[in-house]
Amino acid sequence: APWCGHCKTFMPKYDKAAAHFDTKYGDEVVFAKMDGTANEIEGYNVQGFPTVLVYPKGVGEEGPTDVSQSTENLKDFAKEVRTTCKLSTIKREGEAEYEEAAKRFKAAVKKIKGSLYLSADALNEAAAKVEAAAANESS
Repeated sequence: APWCGHCKTFMPKYDKAAAHFDTKYGDEVVFAKMDGTANEIEGYNVQGFPTVLVYPKGVGEEGPTDVSQSTENLKDFAKEVRTTCKLSTIKREGEAEYEEAAKRFKAAVKKIKGSLYLSADALNEAAAKVEAAAANESS
């Protein structure tokens, strides 16, 4: 609705999501705007604003999925559209390799975590001995 404050606030998020999906999913998703007060969707009664309806490709006669509740957060909104439309998650170039390296790093840290505490204790003991020796020399 052109007069709706929530709709006006949502439009930049909507435009950003539309550009993202157009780039990543091309023919799989089409974003379209309409004036909800004109209620151009036959058989669907708009209850609130903004109303965001998702029509998955190939659904046929099934009705739309209302994802209006996810409009506050762009990430949640995009996830809801991907899930509703059964779109695969497209990873950025190098993202799979990065995730694998991060998993390896996390596993390695878990393996040595206990030994790091032991090493820290040993270093603290050594520092205390050096400090004590230095104190004895200066006295």
